[in-house]
Amino acid sequence: VRVPINKIRRILEDLDWQNSLASQRAPRREPVRVPYKEILYMLDHLDRQRAKDRARQKAGETEQIERPSTPNRLPRPIRETVQLQREPLKSILPYHEHESCFRDKKEASATRSWCKEVPLALQVDAAKSFYQAFTDKTTLPISYCVFCYRKQTPRELATF
Repeated sequence: VRVPINKIRRILEDLDWQNSLASQRAPRREPVRVPYKEILYMLDHLDRQRAKDRARQKAGETEQIERPSTPNRLPRPIRETVQLQREPLKSILPYHEHESCFRDKKEASATRSWCKEVPLALQVDAAKSFYQAFTDKTTLPISYCVFCYRKQTPRELATF
């Protein structure tokens, strides 16, 4: 195997240089001990510093935005503006009306303003009359016709 002398010299010089760098390095020391409070202080300081940097960066970005130049635009016609304003309102109003209607009903239910109070005497009379009519055999359709099998009150049934 033939290797040129220049290449061998270059490789030897590189190895010597790497060896000299390795010998110049300081020997490893023990880890540095830092108090816990100082670590917390530094972390807080770094967080504040990052926040300031971000704020500066955002401020710089907003100022650096260049908008393309546009020719003078004509103002939008009033009818078109009004129409564009009505469209979102039309989409919102049905929901709002439904909500307000529900809110009104809920409030009326809570205050019981939707019904008038029925006196107790009237309630008792209604219950008594209903019970009497329900149990009276002459008013209830509990009889059946022998020929047509219809329910009828005993008054309406007649024998032939």
